[in-house]
Amino acid sequence: MRMLYKETNLMVREMYLPDPLMDKLNQILTEKFKYSLVDVAAAEKDEIQKILKRGRIRNDREYELIKNKEDEIYDDDSQFDYAESLRNLLADYECPKPHPSSSK
Repeated sequence: MRMLYKETNLMVREMYLPDPLMDKLNQILTEKFKYSLVDVAAAEKDEIQKILKRGRIRNDREYELIKNKEDEIYDDDSQFDYAESLRNLLADYECPKPHPSSSK
């Protein structure tokens, strides 16, 4: 079920649904899962802000969250600085810098 919900969320993000259909979808999801796409988007936004504040990605799940957000805003010039911050987090996770004490 969780995978189906994730796939539906991804499909909705990538294509436009008229507001009445989006409202109906959110209503159905809330009835079945107790949360809607709006709830998921808000939770993801909060989690991304926590990761940005921390300054590093801790695990693969956080990496996917940041990567998906960066992919979503990649072409939006008005969010260039935000996208750049996300890309820096991704790069640091993909190629971690050696810890200074590990060179001894």
